[in-house]
Amino acid sequence: MDPETKLTRARTQLLLSRPFWAHLALSLEIQQAQVGTMATDGYHLFYDPDQVAAWSVEEVTGVICHEISHCALQHLWRRGGRDPGKWNLACDFASNNMVLADGLKLPKGAQIGFDGQSAEAIYSQLQSSHLDAASPIDNHALWGQGRTAPGTTVVERDEEARWRQLVAQAANGARMQGKLPGHMDTLIADYLHPTLDWTTLLREFLTSSARNDYSLRPNRKHLWVPLYLPSLSGNRLEIGVALDTSGSIPDNLLRRFISEVRGISEQFTAWKVHLFLCDAQVHLYRCISSEEGEWPKTFPGRGGTDFRPVFEDVVARGLDRELGCLVFFTDLEGTFPVAPPPYRVVWVTPPVQDMLVPWGDTITLVDERGAESDLMARVV
Repeated sequence: MDPETKLTRARTQLLLSRPFWAHLALSLEIQQAQVGTMATDGYHLFYDPDQVAAWSVEEVTGVICHEISHCALQHLWRRGGRDPGKWNLACDFASNNMVLADGLKLPKGAQIGFDGQSAEAIYSQLQSSHLDAASPIDNHALWGQGRTAPGTTVVERDEEARWRQLVAQAANGARMQGKLPGHMDTLIADYLHPTLDWTTLLREFLTSSARNDYSLRPNRKHLWVPLYLPSLSGNRLEIGVALDTSGSIPDNLLRRFISEVRGISEQFTAWKVHLFLCDAQVHLYRCISSEEGEWPKTFPGRGGTDFRPVFEDVVARGLDRELGCLVFFTDLEGTFPVAPPPYRVVWVTPPVQDMLVPWGDTITLVDERGAESDLMARVV
């Protein structure tokens, strides 16, 4: 059987028995390419005909779903500053678990283990190991390169949103047909509405906002050339942090939030935090970095809340093109700017009723046990 026929039969099997996978498979355009195995960039399903010819139809079906799961679980865009090799391996474990849990077959050599764990949880365990093997069933070299240029985080966020919507649509369609298994329903619900430790979510957000830091020190790989090419010296974090110092936010929450931001920042080679304390106006701006500056111990303000002065001050200081992101700690009871800024914004907020942000990401602190030390977060 030729490779093209195998691919057609594999997708037909999904249409007949697994509508969830079939819906997502139709979102990827099949394209032949010399990728060694299979690959995806979020828009295409690339396949190497020599490898597909060596697999059975059932194995081809499983690998197609493996590629789909990388998109559905956002693996292409969630790496942040992690080691690429270990991140790729962690994603393969997570994807294979999802595929095998649905009764599909994978080729011999597929990574199996860490049942039911996310890629992030698996990655944290792999950091202390020597495992860093290339996947025998797919190629990750094209991740995130669909219709984007490297580093275009705005477009990448569009891709994340597009796949989140596709997953929701696929799950609803399969559920209406009675063909969404219970374990898949739970997995998808956790993916669409994850409940995680808010400090972990904040750490993931800031890490993904870090930039590679290039210096003008000579790159040893190019010393034979009479040019000084930049060398990569580490990850650099430059973010804005705004604290709502109106009367509705207690000091203990502000201190704890600052403590988390400080702890995350100090893990980077070089970091800079542009800190704003604001209620209806900016009462304090301070630039704190790996080289200088002190974190505030008191929080002036305690008036009403207006978010606009912070964003206006960012522009006035010429920081709007410099920030990797802005994190705003607030209860959302204030006036929002009409339009979003050119940088990414996340609103970190205690639980509030009927309060929605017009743009940006949200991490909601949920006190599930009635104690501040047990605050959890839900991504909205």
